[in-house]
Amino acid sequence: MFDSGELTAEGDLPQPYRLESLNFNPHEIMGHFDYDLQSLKPVILKSRLSGKFVDKHLRPVNKFGFLVDD
Repeated sequence: MFDSGELTAEGDLPQPYRLESLNFNPHEIMGHFDYDLQSLKPVILKSRLSGKFVDKHLRPVNKFGFLVDD
């Protein structure tokens, strides 16, 4: 799609096609958790009803803590 002269020095796509460099916020895709003070890892809860992982606001997350859609 792009000529090699249009790519950045690192080989990335030029702006405005490289949107994640400006618009990506990792906090928008992570659940909210309490953290274990010993390991500094999030405490991911598991719903008793569905058996799925959830955050503090009972939103579904995967085993790594990223928000997911059902």
